[in-house]
Amino acid sequence: FGSSVSASRSDNEKQSLQSHVPSLPFRLRASREAMSLEIGEPVCVLSRSTGKWLRDGVIVEVLEEPATVDGQAMPAGAIKVLYANNESAKWVPPEAFGEELAAADFLPGDKVSVFVRSMGLWVSDGLVEKVLMEAAEVDGQNMPSGAIMVTYQSGESGKWIPPQQFGVEVKAQRTLPEDLATRVYTAPGVDAPKTMEATSSLPTVSDEDALVVSQVDGAAKVAGGRYAKVGTHNEKPKYKNSNGSIIFFDDWWKLNLKDDVKQWCYEVRGATNETAPPMGVWHCTRFFRNGSHPPLTISGATETDKIVVSGATGKSAVVNGPYTEAGVCNEMPKYKNSKGAIMFYDSYWKINVTDDTWTWHYSVKEATGPTPPSGNWAPQRTVGAETPAIVKVNL
Repeated sequence: FGSSVSASRSDNEKQSLQSHVPSLPFRLRASREAMSLEIGEPVCVLSRSTGKWLRDGVIVEVLEEPATVDGQAMPAGAIKVLYANNESAKWVPPEAFGEELAAADFLPGDKVSVFVRSMGLWVSDGLVEKVLMEAAEVDGQNMPSGAIMVTYQSGESGKWIPPQQFGVEVKAQRTLPEDLATRVYTAPGVDAPKTMEATSSLPTVSDEDALVVSQVDGAAKVAGGRYAKVGTHNEKPKYKNSNGSIIFFDDWWKLNLKDDVKQWCYEVRGATNETAPPMGVWHCTRFFRNGSHPPLTISGATETDKIVVSGATGKSAVVNGPYTEAGVCNEMPKYKNSKGAIMFYDSYWKINVTDDTWTWHYSVKEATGPTPPSGNWAPQRTVGAETPAIVKVNL
C-alpha cells in the first residue's frame, strides 16, 4: 500500500511526535491563488528570527486597502498572521506569500476539523491517523502522495482525503486567544505579546450572565465550555463560546456548533416561553445520531465554577483562574478556563496552557482518581524556565 506515517498515541511519545516524524516532501508552498485568505485560515509561517517553519499559524487580519499598520506601510491584500503558540505576529505583503507562508500541512496525530457530507457540517473531533509518503492504492482508492487518513465522530468514522481537498473536507485546527483584540506586538514576529488596559471589544463574561455547557463528547466537543451573551436574536439573549458555538432562540431554544442561526444540533422543543435557555440536559435533533452527538448539560456558571488555579506567573499565567467542565478526555471530565487553558486526565491529571492534550505544563503523577486533586501541582521540566515551581489548585 505504499509507505505512510502513522499516528502513535502512547503517553511517552506524545510530546516528541512532532520532532520525530520525518519531514514531508509535499508541503504546499502558498501563493495568493493557492490559499484561502480568510480570517481564521490555518497556515504554516516562516519565522524570520529562526529561519524555521512553524505549523501553528493562523490569519487574523486581511487588509482590503493600503494602510499603515503596527508602524509598517502595507499594501492591499496584506495579511496578519499569529503563530508560535499565539505569542508572535507579523504582517506579510502579497509579494512575500510564497517565501513566508505555506498552506497548512498535516502530520499523524494532528487534531483536525472534518466536513461530514451526510450531515452537511463540520465536526471538530477529527484526528489524522496516516499520511501517505508516496502514491498508493488504499481501501480500494488511488491516492496521491500527501493524502491523509482521518478518523472522526469519536473514531467511529474515517476517510482518505487527497491534498486537493484540503480546506474543503479537512482543516487544521487553530485556537485564537480570547484577548486577541487587546494584544499588542511591539516587535512583530519576535516579541511576546502584552495585554493593553484599553477596553476590549470582546464580551465581558460575568457569572450572572454566563452559561456552561458540559458533559460534551463526540463530534459536539466544540460546544463545550463557557458561553457569554453576545447580543439578541428574536428579542431573546444569544450566547457564544470561544469556539464559535451559539445558543439562541428561534421558536424554541437551540444550540449550533457554529455561528449560524439557520441550523442547529441541539434543542429543547418545549422551551418556547422561557426568557433564557433552560438548564439541564439537552438532546441532539433527530437528524443526528446520539452516538456522535450524545446529550449535553447546560448550567449557570455560578453553579459550575468549582476549580480555581493560582500561583502561575509569566507566560504560564494563563492557567490561573476558575475552570468549568468542558468535555471529556479519556473517559474523565475535562476542564477549561476563560483563557483556553485546560485541566485533563491522561494517565494522571495534567494542566496545559492551551487546549491541547498532547502536551502539558503541570501535573500530579500520583493523581489517578476520577477528579483533579486539590493542592500543589509540579511543573513539567521540559516546558521552560518561565514556568514557576508550583501552582495551587483549590476545589
